Amino acid sequence: MIPPRPPLILTRPPAQALHWAQALDELGVPTLALPLMAIEAKCDPATLQAKEAIVARLAHYHAIMHVSSNAVQYFWDLTAQRAWQEASAAGQAPRLWSPGPGTTRSLLALGFAQDTIDQPDLARSSQFDSEALWHTVHTQISGGARVLIVRGSTHGALPNAVQSPDAGLEGNGRLWLSRTLQQHGAVVELLSVYERRAPAWQTSHLTIVDLAAQGACIWLFNSSEAVEQLTERFPKHNWRSHSAIATHPRIGQTLLDKGFAKVLHCLPTPEALAQTWTAAIQSL
Repeated sequence: MIPPRPPLILTRPPAQALHWAQALDELGVPTLALPLMAIEAKCDPATLQAKEAIVARLAHYHAIMHVSSNAVQYFWDLTAQRAWQEASAAGQAPRLWSPGPGTTRSLLALGFAQDTIDQPDLARSSQFDSEALWHTVHTQISGGARVLIVRGSTHGALPNAVQSPDAGLEGNGRLWLSRTLQQHGAVVELLSVYERRAPAWQTSHLTIVDLAAQGACIWLFNSSEAVEQLTERFPKHNWRSHSAIATHPRIGQTLLDKGFAKVLHCLPTPEALAQTWTAAIQSL
């Protein structure tokens, strides 16, 4: 059943979409789920070997940057958590960097203390991204500081290994952070621990696309790759009649480039999304 008010179409992977659906429901925002990405752990031998080597020398890193909640989930297994606890007991634990509240929430759920985590100032930041994080952590970096960026990759990429400095680094903000760290003398290593895959399309998903074209639903995009998955699935579709909310200007620009004419922006928090959803309804 379609709710009487235009629901937000949640395009995130199922586990993350469930969290957003619950939070938005408490704020009176109806939602529909149409995952535009599937997430799987990377378990190839190169990845496992690279991760094992990193965990064995965890105390050598000044900081670990997690690009998303998925990075937290797929890096911090029990072995990695024990290694961090041992490094912490010795006063050598790396700082835990997070680009926003969702990633921070995932770290806290694993038992990491708030004072071990660095994230953008939620009260002052106009965006939650790598650039905003840098304003928080830049004073930590000096020549020789070693920073690990834990990330994902798109299915079909080359086998994983610890990489340096920018090889295969996806996402404008992550590339910017990697280069900025290097410019300040840091040694940057990259580790991909999960893969983004194309979604499994179902008949109900096609119905949602049709409803969105009629103004009966509003898209919510948290990644440019989700936009790409949708528009590649329907290469001849006219997106001008669709309304969308983007949680970052880069995502909004991707939507505009793909033909969306009605795009609003907001921070990726339930409260901001609820306010922007209300504004989107009024603009229909």
